Amino acid sequence: MKLLLRFVGWSTLLAYPCWLLSPAYQRGVAAATTQVAAFFGQQFKVDVVRIFAPMDLGLFVAMCLASYAAPFRLRARSVALGLPAVAALEVLTVFLGAATTWAMRDQPSARRSAEFLLGYAIDGIVWVNPFLVWMVLLGHRQLPAGAAMAPGAMVPSMSTQRRRRESQDLRRNAGKRYSG
Repeated sequence: MKLLLRFVGWSTLLAYPCWLLSPAYQRGVAAATTQVAAFFGQQFKVDVVRIFAPMDLGLFVAMCLASYAAPFRLRARSVALGLPAVAALEVLTVFLGAATTWAMRDQPSARRSAEFLLGYAIDGIVWVNPFLVWMVLLGHRQLPAGAAMAPGAMVPSMSTQRRRRESQDLRRNAGKRYSG
């Protein structure tokens, strides 16, 4: 409950600055998407991006600042590393959506279906990307021990490893008698 209340507080504080930055940030995402397309040899230009950005950056920063289980230096480091990652995922998602729509420009029925599905994917940017990056950087510290995984790897949490070691020690020492 403490995490949720802190998250609501930080996201409320960050909502207005994100809203003020939104037009400029969306133009930047459009320009970056056009550059990514040119890098891959695609000749299309993205003029307008209508996404709920940079609210996703604000949500990510709010999640990092609300993570009370991590020391402040780690939270600040996670913000510094995570903001570019969230922005890059955003540009990648918009690029994939624009490239798919552009590739289907001569197939009107397929294009409408693709635009419909991609609309949902692009709308999900604001919710999914910040959460995924937060999970990798700080989620393992904030979530309960049994639910968390180590960052960037599929290895059991420390408490799971400790339980395994203890059970191995018990099995090894099961036949020994203790004198006391």
